[in-house]
Formats: sequence, C-alpha cells, structure tokens
Amino acid sequence: MPPSSLSKAANLKALLTRALTLNLPLYPDSPTPSGLSLSEIASAAATAVPESPVSNVPGLAFDRFYHLWMENTVRDFMGRVSGAPPLCRFQGFNYSNQNTHTDDYVRRHNPLVLFDSVTNNDTRARQIKNFTTFEEDIKNKRLPQWAFITPNVTNDAHDTNITFGAKWERSWVADLLNNTYFMNNTLFLLTFDEDAYDGNNRVFSVLLGGAIPEHLRGTTDDTFYTHYSTIATVSANWGLPSLGRWDCGANIFEIVANKTGYVNYEVNTTNLRLNETYPGPEAIGWIGQYSPVWPVPVTDAQCSAGHGVLESVKAAFAESTPTYNYTSPYPWDAKNGYNADVTATRPTNGTVTNTTSDDEDVTLSNAAGMAGGSPSSVTITLVLAGVLSWLFI
Repeated sequence: MPPSSLSKAANLKALLTRALTLNLPLYPDSPTPSGLSLSEIASAAATAVPESPVSNVPGLAFDRFYHLWMENTVRDFMGRVSGAPPLCRFQGFNYSNQNTHTDDYVRRHNPLVLFDSVTNNDTRARQIKNFTTFEEDIKNKRLPQWAFITPNVTNDAHDTNITFGAKWERSWVADLLNNTYFMNNTLFLLTFDEDAYDGNNRVFSVLLGGAIPEHLRGTTDDTFYTHYSTIATVSANWGLPSLGRWDCGANIFEIVANKTGYVNYEVNTTNLRLNETYPGPEAIGWIGQYSPVWPVPVTDAQCSAGHGVLESVKAAFAESTPTYNYTSPYPWDAKNGYNADVTATRPTNGTVTNTTSDDEDVTLSNAAGMAGGSPSSVTITLVLAGVLSWLFI
C-alpha cells in the first residue's frame, strides 16, 4: 500500500494517530536494552534446543520479531495462517471457505509450506499453525521468537479492499498491543506485499512493539528498505549468516544498524522499479524474464548483517560464480536492464567499507558479478517501507 492510500484506511490511520499523539510510558514488562554482545547471544543460542517451538535467545535490539503481511490495495518461523484448512500443514493450492466457497487459504501466501526442508520434516512442519493456536500460545506464554503471519485472502485485503483489511487489522492488532507478554521486547512489523505493478512499488510499513526505544516512538525512518531488509535485520540481531541472495546487501533497520555500526545506503529511487519477477525457471509472463537456470547465490561476502553466508549455501555453491551482485542494497539485473540506471551512496566511517577513507561517500558499483557486464550506476528505493514509523501503543 502506498503512503498516499493511508487516507482510505481509517483504521490504519487511527493506529498511527493514536501512537503519534499519545506520549505513553514504557510497559512495565518492557526491558531496558541489555547491551548484550554477539558472543553472549551466540552462547545463549548454543544452549537452545534445535527447532524448538519456544526458545529464549536474546538479540541485540529485540527478542522477538513478528511480521504481519497484508496484501496490495489495487484489487505464519512460525507461520501463522488465517483461514487455513483443518490441517495447517495442508499443501494444496488453495482451501475454500466451507460456507461461501470463495478462496480463504491460498498456498502462495504461506511461504514455509513451499519448502521441502519444511514439509519433509515433521518437527518443522508442525510449526505452521493457525490463528487459533496463536491465541493459545499467547495464553500459555509459549510464543516463538520469529513468526511470519498472513491473514486469509479476505482479511488481508487481497479479495476485498484496504478499508476491509484495515478494519480486520485494527480488531486483531489492538489486543496484541495491550498484551504485556506479547509486547515484551518484541519488534512487530506491519507491512504490505506490493503496490501496483506499473509504479516503483512503494509500500506502507510500520514498526511497533516494546523493543522500540522511547526516543524513536512517533518518528519516521526515511531509510530505503526492501522486504529483504527483514531477513538482514533478523540476521544482524541474532548473529545469523546470510542466505547469499538479496538479503546479503539489504539495508538493516536502523534500530539494529545502530547497534552493529553498519551504515545503510542512501538510494536515489528516481529510476527504481521493484515490480518484476527475477529471471528464472518460474518467471513467466509480462512481469518476468524466463531463464532455464536458477540464479547462483554469493558465498564469499560478509554481507550487511556481518556474519557471512550460511554454511550449507557455501557448500552447495562454493565453486560457482554468483549470478548477481548480491551485495547491492537493492535487486538489479544488468543483462535484462532491470534497475540498471539506479545509484546508491553511503557515508563511511571506516568500519563498513573497504574502498574509501573515512567521511567520504561510496557510490555503489554494479559491475562486479552482475549478469550482462557493467551498466550505469544503480539506486535503491523504499520498497518494504514507504514510511517506516516507530510506534509504541
């Protein structure tokens, strides 16, 4: 949803207005940031039970990350799926409402069920749950530390409109914001998947939760982010490696970047378009270029989170050349002319760049490792968050 559409969603606007106009104190259970080091976080992670539905590993800036994914306005590790069939690990294409026979659950909105590494593992598959079990887990204080939450295609505004979706969002989120257990050092992201295909795909997003520092509440972050920034942010917060794709160079939410010392890129978004499917075997139609081969990830980069690339990715692709320059803060493809006329710069402080001296600007080069050679410079725009507000209600 573009920021300009906010006026059409009175319930979303009410959420912002309430947070921006009230100067509320911290929740009693909201801790002061502990200032833990990455080594202390790693020690805590080493004692956690692998694939446990409940863990308690502190992070640099937050201890839980919840991602509520709404749909566009033109027409749950833990995956929380609204309107799901009786078996939440259902792998069918869709599951219709049993009363109206319209679409309710659709597989494409449930990313975890698309991966064999999840569906072929009973322990992992059991972590895909519905909204009913979400309420049970809150009541029993057994929430996971990370969750991707997607409503059904009625409540998420896909088959309805932003007015309907915002009304559902307000009714559901309001109770969460008044629950001290849920809010305790939690970072909660409310975002949309996309805007219209014919623009630069800028969407509205808002951050809430007890993890938001008091001085950031009611403010706006104009940093350029993409949806990949959520992965990079979580990786930086818990000291995790990158997946070697576009999360590798993605900007990190400032709430975490300020802890790690990473300096985000500033992107000129004039020519930026983040509205196509990238070339590959599944890219068909007018919004993508077909390619018979899958893109190869990067394996030897430090990445914005600062912890390199996942070992299993390195083992699988170590002898291959990456298809793209995944250290870029935005996706682009020189061969197909996608975002090939965008530029990104960032001030440096001597700790995040190896190309310039202190206090200089770095202009992102798109030559290295990119398909099709060296185009003109490239820019990033705020795709994940057209407006990223820090709120606490």
